[in-house]
Amino acid sequence: MKDSSVARVLGTLKNFYNWLIKTGYVKTDPTIAVDLPKLPEPEANNLSLETVEKIFTGIEEIRNPERNLAIFGLLLHGLRASEVCGLNVGDYDGIRVDIKQAKAGSVGTVPLEGWCKELVDDYLEYLKASFGKDLKPEYPLFVSFSNRNYGTLHDFNAAEVVSQF
Repeated sequence: MKDSSVARVLGTLKNFYNWLIKTGYVKTDPTIAVDLPKLPEPEANNLSLETVEKIFTGIEEIRNPERNLAIFGLLLHGLRASEVCGLNVGDYDGIRVDIKQAKAGSVGTVPLEGWCKELVDDYLEYLKASFGKDLKPEYPLFVSFSNRNYGTLHDFNAAEVVSQF
């Protein structure tokens, strides 16, 4: 059995016994002395320069390139998709983005290269023009422009977002 499978099974058992103790079904946890195997971090599977260029070209040919270029630029800076989705307008100060929620509780500030700052700035100008009003810091940074979810992002609904503008 692979170490990752062993770690998954043991982790499940540890969580189950933790729940059993909290709910009073058992008084002792036989898994307390069991250590999970250390798993190596998976190697990064970086995109080639050619692939990145193809993605940029493809983005420019579809609807709302300003938004999608800014998202892709942030992803190229190492942000996870969930971190990008969680950004609000106020999390970008023109130089960097503040990550307030991240995997494993890590948070921090990510400085942006000039080309990415331009992409985010262009998108914000496009967003202001689309809604016709200034953007408040608490508004979501990335808004959906699909026919089905126009003006929404994450767990906001269109009526709320559009009415705030």
